[in-house]
Amino acid sequence: MNSSGYTTQYDQVYNTFLFDSTGPERTIHKAVVFSKVRKGLYNIALGDINSEGELDDESRSDNGDMNKVFATVAQCILDFMNTHPDTDVLVQWNTVAKNRLYRGVINSMWDGIEVELHIDGLVGNEWESFSRGSTKSYLSFIFSKKKH
Repeated sequence: MNSSGYTTQYDQVYNTFLFDSTGPERTIHKAVVFSKVRKGLYNIALGDINSEGELDDESRSDNGDMNKVFATVAQCILDFMNTHPDTDVLVQWNTVAKNRLYRGVINSMWDGIEVELHIDGLVGNEWESFSRGSTKSYLSFIFSKKKH
């Protein structure tokens, strides 16, 4: 995937990628954290690092660099999957707005994503293959690395 994201630092002990989001007025420390759900499946969380040094995945940064942040997250997913073969990544969210946002980001980055990854979306109790332009309200996504 051709990425124009931020440079990250990877902490393999905590399966965490750290980077700084640089906006016109401030720099925000961010983290992408992979947590094991079960063998072969990890959940991903993106958030700001708050003043206590903890991940805040409910923050709304509005730092003017959303595309660069999501390009960074996409590269983190690929990097993580490359170092953890046969691992899928689960993406969930905590608001309807994030549902629309993530679906829109996937659609806008589709040309780069679909070369490397297969995406399934959960609708109700059924998983289905995500396709470009989808407007369905998915409950979560699972990213799987394509075998080349």
